[in-house]
Amino acid sequence: MPGDMRIFSLIVAGLLLLLQLHPAKGAIYRRYLCKQLEGRCEINCLIFEEKIGGCRADLTPLCCRKRKKN
Repeated sequence: MPGDMRIFSLIVAGLLLLLQLHPAKGAIYRRYLCKQLEGRCEINCLIFEEKIGGCRADLTPLCCRKRKKN
């Protein structure tokens, strides 16, 4: 019985770790998309930049790039 509980708790701990890693994969992909759009991930966009999306990381939530002149 005690061995079964130990295995069960290890499985649950492993699943919790996997669930925490899953959102990180999405943030990495959003950073990649931001780079493809010639942007950069920042906390705040500068005055001469426009917000083109989100990086969704705690420290760098916005994707910014320079405004294009008409």
